[in-house]
Amino acid sequence: MNWLDLLSKTIYQPTQSILDNVQINQLTHDGKLLWAATRFGLYSIDTFNDEIVFYSSRAVLPDYNPTAVEIVNDQIWIANKYGIAYWDRPSDLWHSFPALNFQGEIRDIASAGKFLWFATNKGLLRYSLEDDFWRMFDERDGLIDKNVFRIDRQRQYLWMSTEKGITSFRWRRKGRID
Repeated sequence: MNWLDLLSKTIYQPTQSILDNVQINQLTHDGKLLWAATRFGLYSIDTFNDEIVFYSSRAVLPDYNPTAVEIVNDQIWIANKYGIAYWDRPSDLWHSFPALNFQGEIRDIASAGKFLWFATNKGLLRYSLEDDFWRMFDERDGLIDKNVFRIDRQRQYLWMSTEKGITSFRWRRKGRID
């Protein structure tokens, strides 16, 4: 593993080799640390202090092979084929959703205000942080395809890459009842 500083055009390589030749499924950044969802679990990477740390979850779902990671305030959300969990850093508590009973592939997580969105092979899964409520969106809700790979948020729109092309989904509008 190494990274390129675009300003100095310098390639840096950490002194630790813990992530060398390890599959990294997704990255996110919290302003200080780079967080990596890897084949072996969740890692933080401090590029300024040359530190890589593994985080063993105490969640119901297994640690290995998280396919998506997202930062939401002081929480680190991860997902894999076994489910969804998050780590609340201030309290050092892990939370998972074993009752969700979702059998699919989660590929991406996007935060949008009081909602979290999950790109899956079965559609767009939404979680309401305020109401603790889950809802699945698919072609009947305006998606071009339910096989969603990536989500990017732009104000009231979610842009999704799917197997059949790009979907622009206006999730935030007056009068919308879900």
